[in-house]
Amino acid sequence: MFSHINWVNWIKEKFDVEIKFPIIADTGEVANILGLIHPKKGTNTVRAVFIVEAIQIADKNGVAMPANWPNNEIIGDHVIIPPA
Repeated sequence: MFSHINWVNWIKEKFDVEIKFPIIADTGEVANILGLIHPKKGTNTVRAVFIVEAIQIADKNGVAMPANWPNNEIIGDHVIIPPA
């Protein structure tokens, strides 16, 4: 989409940062699951870049996260130590 191309170019121009991951368009399903729909603006999304806490913890500590972390039905907010 044209707006995505402009956004990537704007980031490169203003911050000298190249976006190396795909930028995708959404029908609204993913935005709704991630809680990005503005509560007072109908179907408008809250435009934001975010890093999920689980990814940061996994990267920093070399651990893995179970499905539905931190609300996993079996181990709660504990993490998984991957095999060597």
